[in-house]
Amino acid sequence: RTTRVAGKIGQAIEFDGVSGYAWTEPIAEKLGIGGKNSRTLSFWIWLNAFQPNEKAGAYGYGHFSNFDGTDRFWGIRNLTDGSFSSFVSDHYGWSFSTPHSLELRNNWNHFAHTFDGVEVSLFLNGIFSASESRSSINTGDIEPLMIGRSSKDTNTYLSGRIDDFRIYNEKLTPLEISQLASADDIYSESI
Repeated sequence: RTTRVAGKIGQAIEFDGVSGYAWTEPIAEKLGIGGKNSRTLSFWIWLNAFQPNEKAGAYGYGHFSNFDGTDRFWGIRNLTDGSFSSFVSDHYGWSFSTPHSLELRNNWNHFAHTFDGVEVSLFLNGIFSASESRSSINTGDIEPLMIGRSSKDTNTYLSGRIDDFRIYNEKLTPLEISQLASADDIYSESI
């Protein structure tokens, strides 16, 4: 189940951690974020203190396969690892854990997950957190983008809120990411 609630910027989607998630069409290739294409996925997240699922994930898409050593998945999961002190950049055949010192529970935090065809980078609240080189990533098109869970696995549902989920078909610069994390690119105008 999902509901609309107050978010970091306007309205957010709250996920129940049991059955609620959002999914998109078209598939990654049509969005320009499949294969080896550059990309940035950016979002605000608020995790509830209790997560019913050990592998709670923010999002994921692609293909659960690496039969020839190619990593065909792209997502973020295991947000509760180490008592909420690390999470996993998931690519199915390969993934890496990213430790951090943020308080993810009952607090808004900004995530940006980038790729330039070789390097995977993560930014938390506009600050570079980690990167790994992996030339064998070639994200597939079988699973659509799911938000509020990282895959069809039943233990990846998220309990919390996601707001301002953005998809860019390019790797944003650190300055652009810091602007997203400070909401400097948002403005309102009364007419």
